[in-house]
Amino acid sequence: MKNILIIIIVIIAVVLGGLWGKTIVDKSKAEKDLKEQLSIQKKSLDLKTAELSVANKEVATHKAKTTKIAAELKATKEGQLSAAKDEISKRDDQITEHKNIAQDLQKKLATLNKQLEVSQADLAAKDTKVANMTQIITGKDTKIAGLNKDVASWKEKEKFADNLAKTYQKLLLENKIPIEPKKKFAGHILTIHKDPDFLILDIGLKENLPVGQELKVVRDNHFIGKVTIEKLLDEDENLSYAVVKSLVDENNQIKEGDIVNN
Repeated sequence: MKNILIIIIVIIAVVLGGLWGKTIVDKSKAEKDLKEQLSIQKKSLDLKTAELSVANKEVATHKAKTTKIAAELKATKEGQLSAAKDEISKRDDQITEHKNIAQDLQKKLATLNKQLEVSQADLAAKDTKVANMTQIITGKDTKIAGLNKDVASWKEKEKFADNLAKTYQKLLLENKIPIEPKKKFAGHILTIHKDPDFLILDIGLKENLPVGQELKVVRDNHFIGKVTIEKLLDEDENLSYAVVKSLVDENNQIKEGDIVNN
């Protein structure tokens, strides 16, 4: 019995020894495999770490570029915004200036329109006056045409009147009769007629203008010559006939509108 027990113990020991040996071998192999896996994983981890470092550097680089671009974009936008504000301010000033100019032009246009209305009214009045004057002149031309027949006899009467005036003046001087103070006359040349030559003046009986009165002809304060009153019109007390007595310059003839006075 004791021997059997020993045998059993030996068998058990052998079995346990085999198992323990196998366990040692398996453990060593497992440790080796584990070390290899750990080494592989460490290499993989190192590679990932390196890749992560590179990625971090790239991220940092991109982040720096992004920050720089953002700053440049911000500066550009701020510059553009400032320039746009300046341009808007400039345009506003120009608009204000143009509005002021437009208002001034509108005021000037209104003034010109008023002046135009006044000028048109004056022109209409002058046209009416010219039309009336034309009628008057036409009527006077008709009268002049009827009086042209008397011009020839006026020439003869002129000499007689001149002689009579001289005789009368001589008598006045001889008898010491005071002569009436010289009266002032003033008028204009209305019409100039040729063949026979005579003038129509706008002064006559109404101003007590005497026949034979000499009048000076003046234009722009320049002496042009002298005329002599030939006849006063009974039918129109504002008109008289005259002839040219003398001219300062034959090339500067008497014109319609010239002033006559004494």
